[in-house]
Amino acid sequence: MRLSLAVHNAQARRDQAAAATGRCVIPVVIEPRSPGVVQRYSVEAGAKIYANAPAKRPWFSYPYAVVSTPADFLAQECLHNVNGIHEFLTANGSNLANVVGHGNNGLSLRVSADYEMAIEHTNLTARQPKVFYATTAVVNRSNTALGNAHATVTLAIDLNRSISILTGWWGTKTLYRVAPLFNNGNPDLLPQNCNCMGAEVIGTNGDNASSAVDRVVDGHMVALAPTAFREYKRAWKDDSIELDDVLDMWNDIAAEYLRRVGNLQQGRGINRFAAPAVGTAYCIKSLGHGPDQGNGVTRVYDIASGANRDLGWPYHFGGVVAQSGTDRITLENYARGDNRQAGRDPRWYFQMYGTGTGQSFHQFHEAKQQYANPITVVVTRNS
Repeated sequence: MRLSLAVHNAQARRDQAAAATGRCVIPVVIEPRSPGVVQRYSVEAGAKIYANAPAKRPWFSYPYAVVSTPADFLAQECLHNVNGIHEFLTANGSNLANVVGHGNNGLSLRVSADYEMAIEHTNLTARQPKVFYATTAVVNRSNTALGNAHATVTLAIDLNRSISILTGWWGTKTLYRVAPLFNNGNPDLLPQNCNCMGAEVIGTNGDNASSAVDRVVDGHMVALAPTAFREYKRAWKDDSIELDDVLDMWNDIAAEYLRRVGNLQQGRGINRFAAPAVGTAYCIKSLGHGPDQGNGVTRVYDIASGANRDLGWPYHFGGVVAQSGTDRITLENYARGDNRQAGRDPRWYFQMYGTGTGQSFHQFHEAKQQYANPITVVVTRNS
């Protein structure tokens, strides 16, 4: 008899802004939006970002940002002739990320719905943010939660570098630059693989994080794909059935999950409704099984697109290190193919996710070709 579902999972891993139309007569006080209400983070660019505080504030379309030094927005960029498995490094095989401040033109920001966090707006292709900005209250609250989670990651705030968010005719929020610390020291010692990175945030190790997401996903499949998952569990205990045939049953599980998930995802807190707290993590995982293509790649049929996907990894973690209202900042990295794995890698980065349509961790990652029939769940050290 096969040992457990966890054994299967180990083998599967191996395989595998509103504008007014008329002129205002009197200024209207626009207060910060309530963090208890689901809102979209806003993306501010161009005329919405001032180099200096305006002598007279605009009539409408808040928020605005005052960023006197765009170069204080640091991100890692690719260098010419340094790409592939070495992208975002200063040289092939380097232990330094190529960190570059933003130029004076073209900066755009994601500003949280309650105006207390901001980060460079990017799809992570050309630039991956190394800093974000937040109020001292957000940083203090987040560090308390990280400590409670036994995270090895904390947030360091630089009170000498700040931006201002104009929240209305009179209101202003001051946000300070934030960077991570790893064991109260150099964040470039953080690991590369996403499960190991996520584990540092949730207070465990990489193997435990991987096992945790498998348990969480299996728990959801009991409810979302009851027939196929029950048959899979029965077959797993039957030594007369070939292992590949058992693993292929994950294609049936994926199909039943996609047929049923619909309106159930909000109640279960999965996919775009996944809402991890600081010190816990998002994890998106592909569902399905297929033939080994070599070099760690597995070909899995994606039902929604009707296409085969060649997958280099089964999941991706995003550990939540800060939250304000309904918006979250994650600390992430991913397997980049240069065998650093659980070893140190300087290419960690931040990203902001929200709850508005198209802003979630799930929607960002499911749009890529690296996942098939995905589910996004919340993972904790006790999952």
